[in-house]
Amino acid sequence: MPPEVPFDLPDDRLAGRVAVITGASRGLGAGLAARLVEHGIAVGLCARSVPVLPDGATGVVAAVDVAHAPAVDDFASRVVAELGPIDLWVNNAGVLFAGDAWDYSDEQIATILDVNVRGVMAGSAAAVSQTVKTKSITGAPGCWNSAICLARSPSVACPLRPSTSSANGFSA
Repeated sequence: MPPEVPFDLPDDRLAGRVAVITGASRGLGAGLAARLVEHGIAVGLCARSVPVLPDGATGVVAAVDVAHAPAVDDFASRVVAELGPIDLWVNNAGVLFAGDAWDYSDEQIATILDVNVRGVMAGSAAAVSQTVKTKSITGAPGCWNSAICLARSPSVACPLRPSTSSANGFSA
């Protein structure tokens, strides 16, 4: 069972929205997915292993390596095709190895950078790209990075604005 996510969400503004969460097969990602589904949000969930949709969810699931940008783009396109424009994108996927960082192998360091940096950039780029393609920016969107969020709600403050179409270093 996913852990409880300790916050309240405004039901009236979220039902019918679409959220994507990377790293959604366990932990924070799975818990957040369950909580969003409780509020009527359709979810696109991906992780290295195929996530399980929470009970009662409308959604799309897939095994996706976030370090592989084309796979992230393909998943974002699939979510839009099956669920509609993406309102919220959460880059939650991440890796950390036990032990002292100075003892990490080159392979471990590469994995950390691929997932924790390239994966966030790939997810953020996919979110912005889909938003521009679907012309779905309807207000001042928001961004999370568990993470980066991309939300179309005018009530969410964020650095991505329709007038500039850029977020955290990404231009659209």
